Amino acid sequence: MPNEFQPATKAAWLTRVEKDLKGEALDSLNFTLAGQEFSPFHHPEDQPTAYAPIPGMPAGHRLVGVRIDASGAAEAANKTALDALNKGADLLLFHVPLLEALSKKTRKELLAGILTDIVTIVFTERLFDHPTSPLLFQEGDTYHHDALQGDYADALFAATETYREEGACCPTFHVGCTDDYYLTLASLRAMRLCWWRISESFGKPTNCRLIAHVRPRDFTDSNHNKIAATTQAMSAIVGGADGLVVAPSDGDEDNAFTRRVALNLQHLLEYESHLHGIADAAAGSYFLESLTERLAERIWDQFQSLFSNPLYNN
Repeated sequence: MPNEFQPATKAAWLTRVEKDLKGEALDSLNFTLAGQEFSPFHHPEDQPTAYAPIPGMPAGHRLVGVRIDASGAAEAANKTALDALNKGADLLLFHVPLLEALSKKTRKELLAGILTDIVTIVFTERLFDHPTSPLLFQEGDTYHHDALQGDYADALFAATETYREEGACCPTFHVGCTDDYYLTLASLRAMRLCWWRISESFGKPTNCRLIAHVRPRDFTDSNHNKIAATTQAMSAIVGGADGLVVAPSDGDEDNAFTRRVALNLQHLLEYESHLHGIADAAAGSYFLESLTERLAERIWDQFQSLFSNPLYNN
C-alpha cells in the first residue's frame, strides 16, 4: 500500500504555523522554565540524532519511605517504624536531634524487631535545613548527601570528595520535589547523568541512588496537599527516583491516618498505576530530553566552579 502521507519538512511546518498564527511571531509562543526559554514547536531536524540513554535509570520496585521523628522516646519511634513496615514501607529515615549524640543503646531500641538486612535504614538530622550540602549519614558503605534544597552541585562535590578520599563510589542523594512537574522530573535525570560523568572520570562508571522527598510547602490545606503530593511523587518516579519519602499531608502534626495515606499513595503509584514498570518514561521526549540536558549543563558548570572556590578547598 503506497504511503499516503509524505514527510513534512520543518520549512513546510513553519509555513503552516505562520499562516495559523495570522501574523503573530512564532517566538511569541515561547515559554520559560528554570530560566531556560523553549519553543512549543519541535521538529526532527532540530535533533537529527537521538539523545543517548541515561545510564542507571531504575525499573521495578522503588523504595517506599517514611520519615520517623525519633527526637522523643525511642520506644514510640520504634512502634511507628514497625507499623510503617507492616503497611509496606522498606525505607526508614529516623530523624534524630543530633547524630553525634545517637548512642548504641538508643539505636538498638529504635531498631528493635526490624530486619535491617532487608530494610534500608537511615539516621538523619535537620532535613530541609542545611545551608550547604553535608553528609547526612553513612549507611554501610553508602554515603548519603543532602540536595533537598536544589543544591545539586554541592551534593555532587561532596560525593566526589568521599569517592576520592574513601572510595565511596555509589552515593545516595536526597533530593526535594517541587510543584513544578517537569522541573522535578528533569532535575532528577540531570543529577543521575552528572554523577555518571563524574564516576567516568575516575575510570569506573558507577550508578547513584536518588531518594526523592515529597513535602508540601503549606500545611494549612491537607486535601490540597494530598493532590500536590501525588503529582510530585509521579514526577519523581518518572524522573528516575530509586525511592520516595512522602510526608503526611498535615506535616509534623501527623497521625496514624495521614501517615497511612502517605504510604498508600506510594503503593498506588506502583501497584495501580504501574509507574515502576518503565525504566525511563521520559526518554525520547524532545522537550524533556532538552530540559534535562540544559539542567545537566547548568549543574555541571556550578559543580566545576566549586573546585576554584576557596570555601570548598580548605
